[in-house]
This record gives sequence, C-alpha cells and structure tokens, in this order.
Amino acid sequence: MIGMNTNFFLNQKNAFMKIKTITKTLDKKINDWLNSITDEPLRARVKKDLIVTGGCIASMLLKEEVNDYDIYFKTKETCFDIAKYYVAKILPIYKNSISDSVVEVVDSKNIPLKDYEESTQDYSKWSFFKKGLERSEEERIKIYIPHIGYWRRSDDVPDEDKGALNYEPVYLSENAISLSNDIQLVVRFFGDVEEIHTNYDFVHATNYFHYDNGKCKLVCNVNALQSLLTKELIYIGSKYPLTSVIRTKKFINRGYTINAGTYLKILWQVAELDLKDPVTLQEQLIGVDVAYFSMLLEILQNVDPAKLNYSYVSEIIDRVFNEAEIDE
Repeated sequence: MIGMNTNFFLNQKNAFMKIKTITKTLDKKINDWLNSITDEPLRARVKKDLIVTGGCIASMLLKEEVNDYDIYFKTKETCFDIAKYYVAKILPIYKNSISDSVVEVVDSKNIPLKDYEESTQDYSKWSFFKKGLERSEEERIKIYIPHIGYWRRSDDVPDEDKGALNYEPVYLSENAISLSNDIQLVVRFFGDVEEIHTNYDFVHATNYFHYDNGKCKLVCNVNALQSLLTKELIYIGSKYPLTSVIRTKKFINRGYTINAGTYLKILWQVAELDLKDPVTLQEQLIGVDVAYFSMLLEILQNVDPAKLNYSYVSEIIDRVFNEAEIDE
C-alpha cells in the first residue's frame, strides 16, 4: 500500500515512527476497545467497517503523544447501531430536569419530520434539532441530547474514579461519542475513506488504518507525509471552513506553519457562507467543542437576522466566552 514516493518520505532518517510499529500499536489499541463491546455480532461488524484516521496517525508518525483515536464507520447501519449501543450505556446514569426528555439516536433521512412532531418526545426543546432535519441535504446520524446538545459523564457522576473506566462513554455531542481510554467515535459522517476525507481540511491528517479481510493495514499518502515532514499546513478545501480557521490555532501551537495564501483559501470559503443563519453557523462549528458555543447559538437563533451586525455579535461572543472562562 506504500508506493515509491511515500517510501521516500518514510525513509527520511529518524523523521517518522516505523510503519510496522504504528500498525501494531493501532491494532492492539483497537482490539482492546473492540473486546470491550459485549454485543458480539455488533463487534464483528464494527471491526469490518471501522476506519481510524485523523490526528492520531499524524501524531504517531511524528512520535508525539496521541490525544485521541478518531474512529469512523463505512456503513450507516454500523454507525447507527454503535451509537445506540453507547447511548444505552449512559441511560442508567443520565439525569435530566424534564422527565420525558431522553438521549436518543436518530437517522435524519429515514424518519420523516412529521414523526418527530407527533412523537411523545418534545424535540422542539432543542433549538436546532427540527431545523437541522428540515435543512439536511445528506444522510446522517444524530444523537439527540435535550437542551444543551451535549452530555458529560462527570456532570452526572462527579465523584467517579475515571481510572476504573474501561472504554465507557464520557462525553456525547450530536456528532460524536468520546470514550474513556482516548477513543472517539465519530457518527456525524460515514462512508468509505474517500467520503470521510471530503470532510477534512488539512492533508496531514488523511493517512488511515483499517482492516482488510481481517488484516490490519495502515495506508499513507505522499501529500500527507510531505506536510508532516515540513510541518506546513496544506489546506485541501473543506465543507466547514469556519472550523478550519479556529483549528489553525491548535496546529500552530504544535509547531505547524501556515502561509497567507492558505488563510486566503480558507477565508474565501468562509465568505461564501451565511453565518447570520443559526443553522449554518451550528453546522460550521462542527469540529469545535459544542459546550463553548451552545449558549451563543441559543442566543443567536432567537435574534432578528437584521440585527446581526458585527457590533451586536461581537458583544454577545465576548459575554459568552468570558462566562465560559469563569466557569472553567
């Protein structure tokens, strides 16, 4: 799977961790997680359908500490079922002030909007849920979490010994499930690796790991390796350029560089967005911690778009983020 060009980069003296080492490490990590899934048929499907890609492989290649392992799924069915599996795990400890509101996994294409409106669950309590369904142009899985749009284990079990957890859900958003032991299951997107990477922004994160007929394989591409070797951010276009702007700070702090032309490419895509529309803004913040932006989104969705100028929005952002810093 590694051609001559990728070999050139991989053979640069001491530049990268060995491919065999990374493959073995990922195989062990993923199998440790898989073995924690008690539903055996689901476990088998998950192993067949999973794709590990993103920053973890970039960090491993550069011999850096891995923050978390992002896992995607090739089929909607597996993506939906693994989300349901982990949502079921949190329900015994989930607490909510409104007794008829629960966390649920939904398929935004296969369930008509009228079914939500007639449901015993009051989905309208979550500001963007129905709007998101009405506006959706793609098949997707959503985790519906009442009111604030995310769930954090420590809020419901504050005195728990986190070191005793074995791949248990610790954080949920509508887009992903974070497990203990540094596993993150992304349910927002599914499909083959090419489809997954259409949602990526920077090329260095596009190497990937999967199982091919039961055998583990790490696939590297030359552009990603070149970006890693030079520590230069190479933008490949994104459906979510606003998130890309925010993400550059993280990468710069890690030693990457970005030139003015790359910023212009990202901002050109941002300029094509209607950020006065709260649903568009919510979608654009997909890669950013929802806990920081849920209050902002909640305020903006009730504001007359005619009032949404720079001064007004700037004041709200300062107020929301100052409060977030105090809470931390």
